[in-house]
Amino acid sequence: MSATQTAAGASAAPTYSPREMMAIAAGRFIKDGDVLFAGTGVAMLAATVAKHIHAPHAHIFFESGGIGPLLEELPMAVADPRVMAFSNLNAGLVEAFSYVADRRPHTIAFLGAALTEPPTAEELRILRDDVDPQRLILG
Repeated sequence: MSATQTAAGASAAPTYSPREMMAIAAGRFIKDGDVLFAGTGVAMLAATVAKHIHAPHAHIFFESGGIGPLLEELPMAVADPRVMAFSNLNAGLVEAFSYVADRRPHTIAFLGAALTEPPTAEELRILRDDVDPQRLILG
């Protein structure tokens, strides 16, 4: 009996983490032919999911400048060589943005924010709402 089979022999549904479910949900926003700017992490996973499942003609732009990669394997980060392998163009971020600036196609951006260290007291003061000091302004 495999790990996904019950005692009666029926297959149990696989379990997914919240991060995996978020990536799948985000990937569903991407339509075939869309232009997508993707960052690292869940954004990259969502782009890869969409490209493999339902949007093979989506144009993925990575913040590192990789434009239109095949995404045969999931890259570890935007600077991963798999982002540049078999891509339509390798450019810088500003150059990549300039290619779609005047075309106005249906564009989606999935960008994340990475916190690399705890915020300082000064940064927390800046992030607090002036009206309600107990509330942080996030995003």
